[in-house]
Amino acid sequence: MDKPTDDLEIWREGARELMPMVVALRRELHKFPELGLHLPQTTRRAREALAGLDVEIAEGTSTSSLVVTLKGMQQGPTIILRGDMDALPMPEDTDLDFKSQNEGRMHACGHDSHTAMLVGAVHLLHRHRDRLSGNVKFFFQTGEEGYAGARHAIQEGMLDATPVPSAAFAIHISPNIPTGVIASRPGPLMAATDTIHIEIVGKGGHASQPHYTRDPIPVACEIVTALQSLVTRRVEAFDPSSSRSPRSKPAHQQRRAGERQAPGHAAQLLGEEPRHGKEGITRIAEGIARAHDVEAKIHLIEATPSRSTTTSSSTSRKASPPTCSASVAF
Repeated sequence: MDKPTDDLEIWREGARELMPMVVALRRELHKFPELGLHLPQTTRRAREALAGLDVEIAEGTSTSSLVVTLKGMQQGPTIILRGDMDALPMPEDTDLDFKSQNEGRMHACGHDSHTAMLVGAVHLLHRHRDRLSGNVKFFFQTGEEGYAGARHAIQEGMLDATPVPSAAFAIHISPNIPTGVIASRPGPLMAATDTIHIEIVGKGGHASQPHYTRDPIPVACEIVTALQSLVTRRVEAFDPSSSRSPRSKPAHQQRRAGERQAPGHAAQLLGEEPRHGKEGITRIAEGIARAHDVEAKIHLIEATPSRSTTTSSSTSRKASPPTCSASVAF
């Protein structure tokens, strides 16, 4: 077979050659998902997959994140390619040959694919390092699922070590677009997920005398219903957001009206001013509670915020990497 002469085809041919290795690694990682900031087995396997390559590998102290540095043969800027490695605390209900062997843990968000893809990118760029004008840092991040893993790495100085990067890029697989397609958009692409705990405090009493009580359950139900209109009526249509109430915990017994009801709420927001949504949730909950002469106690747990993708630097501490979604076959 003749060697390709087109530059793009050279990269494509290299990627095709590496694909079996990437698929095998992804399926191996899928079988042994790990949670949080410390992923010893995943980190070890990523290191093993990079053995023999002329790269520098640094591992975190507060996490097991890796920064793998590949230096090009010519002078130029340094960029970061980032992939996350952690799984989710949920069971896997599939019949796959490579289904999770760790009970209650699953790679349901595709981070096994991201890790394998990043390993493949190291190999591919290493093959053609003579073409690189600059350096590439490959950031294998732990603790993406709610543990602020990137923040730990930044605070340790892992991403600012010489050579200092000027930009960062990330990719997330998606089952919702055709295989082989890459999609992006200006501004934030991946949402921040914040959790809001709302506790409705009323007045208990016997069910035969409801007029002496302040039943929090119908108040909680009214709040949940009212929150559904927050996104459709108070958030700009071109600013993707979602709002849901995944669970509610009553505190009452048979024949007795309880004093407390605690509906949980999750807000997923993309816009430049995502806090407006949470201010709206607070306003609705407190307003409805006052209307029924009960109290609403609200506790907000903020996730890592989504930021504009138009600027990003590890030194700014503010911007997230430019992100695109892709559909790949594994």
